[in-house]
Amino acid sequence: MSFTVHARRVRDERLRPARRGAALSSAVVLYCPFGFTWTHAYLSLFGDTRRDPRAMVTALEVLERSRTARTAEWAEFSRRRTAERSARRTGVRRRRRTAPGRRHPDGRGRICTMPTG
Repeated sequence: MSFTVHARRVRDERLRPARRGAALSSAVVLYCPFGFTWTHAYLSLFGDTRRDPRAMVTALEVLERSRTARTAEWAEFSRRRTAERSARRTGVRRRRRTAPGRRHPDGRGRICTMPTG
């Protein structure tokens, strides 16, 4: 399931705290900027993320803000790299020069090694 599905389950007040904590752990599996264990340890600074629903929602909000910022960084990097790559393209392809000698009949520019004649 996606990160947003797990986030919705963390916020769902009808679920038991254990299910909500499991959903938070599943969200951390999908986005763990410091690795799973360290991200969980960091989120536990906001309270008991296993039993306290308020702490779970607070931790989820922190995780979502981080994920949103990271997604924006990825999008900016992708946009920049696409622009850099398209700037290098000239549109006119130069024909590669090949070594002088007999050419293979397939036209790829390989030198023919079989004797002709």
